[in-house]
Amino acid sequence: MLAAGFSMIGGQAAAQATDLIISEYVEGSASNKYIELYNGTSGPINLSDYRLRLYANGAAAPTNDVLLSGTLSAGAPIVYRNTAAAIYGGAATNKAACNFNGNDAIAL
Repeated sequence: MLAAGFSMIGGQAAAQATDLIISEYVEGSASNKYIELYNGTSGPINLSDYRLRLYANGAAAPTNDVLLSGTLSAGAPIVYRNTAAAIYGGAATNKAACNFNGNDAIAL
């Protein structure tokens, strides 16, 4: 018997997410920066309850603090991108917090 919040996938136990997560981080050349968020919960998530924060160069305070908006359905991803990003052709929303490089922290 599995504990609450777990299910069987391919014969192995898998946990159900309980919150929104950063599921992918892309740091391509130049401005090709993307963040994918994923709702692995069993219900919709109100994105206005979340912020995407960029801490550039080890800063103690966020250099970009973006309040998200909209609703993300259960099992759905959403992609945010730098305004000048061009390598991903799918649906993506421009966000100022997607202006990072390898020594910056991103928080949700």
